[in-house]
This record gives sequence, C-alpha cells and structure tokens, in this order.
Amino acid sequence: MFDVPWEVRWNKSFEKTVDRLKSSGRFDNYRGTIEDIIENPVREGKYKEGSLKGLRTTHVEDDIVCWEVTPGVNNQSLQYKVEEVYFHFIDDHDDMDTAASQKNPAEKSPEFEVRLPYMQGFVIERKINDIYTAAERTDGFIVHECDWENEFVSVAGVIPTDNREKLEEVLPEAAETEYDDPSLF
Repeated sequence: MFDVPWEVRWNKSFEKTVDRLKSSGRFDNYRGTIEDIIENPVREGKYKEGSLKGLRTTHVEDDIVCWEVTPGVNNQSLQYKVEEVYFHFIDDHDDMDTAASQKNPAEKSPEFEVRLPYMQGFVIERKINDIYTAAERTDGFIVHECDWENEFVSVAGVIPTDNREKLEEVLPEAAETEYDDPSLF
C-alpha cells in the first residue's frame, strides 16, 4: 500500500470509524491526512499531554486522528528510527479524552513458582491439591504446571498481586515461593 520502512497498524475502533466514514462517503476528507501521517509520522501532528501523553494527534474537520509512533521519535532527522505507526482512533475533538479512557488495557498477572520439598512433615499430594483448589476459587489464579523434580515438586502459574494471600495461606512453612512481576520496561 505505502512504500514506508515502518509497519502500519491500527486499533479496532479506528478500523470501525474508517468503515463508517467510507459508508457515509466522508472518508475522502480524511484520506490525505492519514496518508501524510503514514508517510511522514514525525512531521505530522503534535504530541499530547494528560490522558493522551505519548500519542500524537492531527485535526481533520472537527475530529482528531490519534496515532502513536514507536519509538517516540520527535525529530525529523531521527525518522529513520521509526519502527511502527499505530492508529488509535478518530473521534470528535471534544470527546478525545473519553476515547482514550475507553481503552481496554491488557491485565498482566505476576507469575509464581512454589517449590514443595519432599519429606518435610506434610503430605505433598494434599498440598498440591490445596493449591489447585485455591486456584479454582480465586479469580485470575491459574496453575499452569506441576513438575516433580529430584528434591521438590514445582507448581507454577499466574496470580494477581492482590490475591497472593490466597496462595500463601495454603502453603506449608517449608515451601519456597517466588513471584515474577511483569514489567513493560
């Protein structure tokens, strides 16, 4: 479609708006602006503050087109570093903050691993069952695997940070627990 060295992607809400604009015959009013953004994303638009921080917008009629440049290059001489242009939405200028707050962000739960050592004064199978039972009763608590190692049984999965006590209360004192909190950085 375009001869640019970066990937061009878009949000579902952006796609729905473009389809609606095409059906109404109004998309041609937006086409040139969107093409300019795709071809030169660093030159077009302005970086926003507040709820739209890190995103760029350009006015088209009474609407704005909102997109993101990855990485966040803001200097024309560094445009060669752009890897992706991602279109978030087209919305009325007065509603742009609402459009941004209607995102459905992914929720990441931290991974956990519990090591239950053999011969520590508890029935290991019962403790494994306790962990699975707690997971069944707790939202977002999922056991992915149970591995029988040489010196211990390893039980791993994901659990929301605010539900860690549900896991901790079924574990024996000899259990070793590690959490790996996800990070975008």
